[in-house]
Parts: sequence; structure tokens; C-alpha cells
Amino acid sequence: MATLTPTLTLSSSDMNGDTLNLSVTDSLSILGQVTTKQVVSSTTSTRFAAAANYTKSYVYIKNLSTTAAETISIEEIAVDSTCDLTNDATVAMDSTAKLSVGMTVSGTGVTAGQTIASITSATAFELSAVADGGTLNNSTLTFGMPEYMTLGAGEFAFFPWASTVDLACASAQGTPTLEVRIYQEAAA
Repeated sequence: MATLTPTLTLSSSDMNGDTLNLSVTDSLSILGQVTTKQVVSSTTSTRFAAAANYTKSYVYIKNLSTTAAETISIEEIAVDSTCDLTNDATVAMDSTAKLSVGMTVSGTGVTAGQTIASITSATAFELSAVADGGTLNNSTLTFGMPEYMTLGAGEFAFFPWASTVDLACASAQGTPTLEVRIYQEAAA
């Protein structure tokens, strides 16, 4: 079991010499697994946390680069291998629960740059253009929401993760390393 104890202390003086003090302390007990890894990012999306491997978790990520131009964009992605394509914009699949309008769509049979134009039912959605791969059954498509957040050199983030979609990183420039720690809330 791991216990995280974050502390935030701000101290400042204003023009009149009055001091502003703020102190916050809290703790979080982690009963599940703790995963630590480093991911070298590139210009293509690299998944660093698959939702299927975790229950509700807390994620700490840090861009280890010291070069100002090396930023890392964090994305939420979903992958589904039950997608049926025809020669139109409609895609049928087992469930659209993890999808939202505007997500990017990539994979066999889908032209680069397409997005989800509308979700028409619990098992179908419309692409922003006609699929060009002919009729494909059980095609694997990747859905993404670009730039969930962007970390500059040396920046970090700590956030709760419901583990419903995968997390991935893509570098805007260079090949910075992303340090990742995932604290699973409960034992799996």
C-alpha cells in the first residue's frame, strides 16, 4: 500500500508588508498496484496506459525534457475491433459508449483526417466523409481526442483517471521522454 501526501504552501508579501499564507495537506491511500515507466514519445501516438489494465486510478506524468521546444501532447484514445464499414459514411460497431462527436478516426478503410460527425445510435455513428475501403467487417479503428493536455519541458500533471479510455502521448517536436506513474485506487 502506498500513501501519497501532497502539500501545497504559498507564502507572499504584498506592497504593505502583509503576509499571505496558505497551506493545504491531504493524503491518498493507494491499495492497488503502482506502475512506473518511461515512454520516449515521437510524432506518432504512443499508448502508455490501456484502460483495460486498470481500475479507477490516479496518474502522475512529467515531461523529462529540458529543451523548451520539446512538448508532449497527452491524448485520450479508444480502440475498437468490431467496426463494420461499407461504401458510405455509416460505421456499425458493438458499442459507441466510449465515443463522442469530433473524435478523430483512423484505421483501415478510413481516409486520414476523418472525424465522428454524429453518433446515430448505441451501435452506429457517421464519419465526416464516406469510408473509402469498401466493405470491411470487424475492422480495427482508433478514436482520439487530440490534446487532452500539453506538457512543456519539465512540466508535470497529476489527475484522477476513470480508466474508461486509453491514454497516449505524442510529441509536437523532438523525442522527449514522458515519466509515468499510475496509482491504482483499489486492488484489482
